[in-house]
Amino acid sequence: MNFMNARIVLPLLGLLCSAVPLSASTVLIGNLTNYTSGDDTLLSQYYATTNTSTSSGKAIGFTMGSTDYNLDSVTLRLRETTGAAPVVEIWAGTTTAITGTSALLTLTTPTGVSTTAFSSVIFTAPSTLTLTAGTTYYVVLRETGTETDWSYSSTASNRTATGLSGVTVVNRLIGLGGASPSAWTMTSGVNNWFEIGVSAVPEPTAAAALLFGGVVWLGGRLRRRVYAV
Repeated sequence: MNFMNARIVLPLLGLLCSAVPLSASTVLIGNLTNYTSGDDTLLSQYYATTNTSTSSGKAIGFTMGSTDYNLDSVTLRLRETTGAAPVVEIWAGTTTAITGTSALLTLTTPTGVSTTAFSSVIFTAPSTLTLTAGTTYYVVLRETGTETDWSYSSTASNRTATGLSGVTVVNRLIGLGGASPSAWTMTSGVNNWFEIGVSAVPEPTAAAALLFGGVVWLGGRLRRRVYAV
């Protein structure tokens, strides 16, 4: 291959690579698609873990279907008290309990959450966490600030969550007395507003395979040219 051919082939390979589509985020499971303006009732308040006589958080357990997905975000309808510091984490678990000694992932908390009205607050994944098929996880909400509280909204009609094929909500737990989530045992019958966003786990595509083959072929031609000199 001469220099002119390389100048043609390499840009084409670059275009081929850029043509590989990225996976769009989709709803794994949740009930926010049923939300209508003003449907914020049955409000639950959660306090800092230093207040041992009150609720410090809530967890929503869900079991994956037959497909792996990468976590993108968790959306909740919240209203904060000034100074509150809610965090959202993903923990491992079973259909009845949270397990482990620490979170699998702590999501990024946005700034500027309203202290006067409820809004859909999006907590984003700071790094890749693959939710594995057939595995149970918990979305854990905790207050980690000082003696302040925040409110988590649910719906008067207690709408259940729906999601992708095979994905189901299995349990809801309430944290008391600042205990670690793995020690939470009190169950809840209230369906708070939530939504889990995910993307498909990237897989090799025909375009990516063709790109790799093209690079290998080009490398071989260049090596043969060097040997022939």
